Amino acid sequence: MKKTLTMLATFAATAMTSQLLCNETVASAKPQVVQTKLSADEQSFAAKLSDENRHAFTESLSADQRKSVMVAFQNGANADEAVEGMRSAQAIHGEVAALDAE
Repeated sequence: MKKTLTMLATFAATAMTSQLLCNETVASAKPQVVQTKLSADEQSFAAKLSDENRHAFTESLSADQRKSVMVAFQNGANADEAVEGMRSAQAIHGEVAALDAE
């Protein structure tokens, strides 16, 4: 459990840091369209998720974010907790972006 929480915290911090380091050009660009077609590995992983997290994984996360979630799972994180960690990182990034805009 401690290992999983540590991995999720590291994962969320990495995701947030990478988003904060983006330049203004990327930040001002139109949001990236999330691909709804999943690879066989992504479909297999999505089958392990709860309904809510499956929807978030397939509809809300970019391809890179889905890969990061799957890597966290391969390293021992719980599948649902890995998706929730990424969603938390997205929420934090959104709050930081909103504060930066003010």
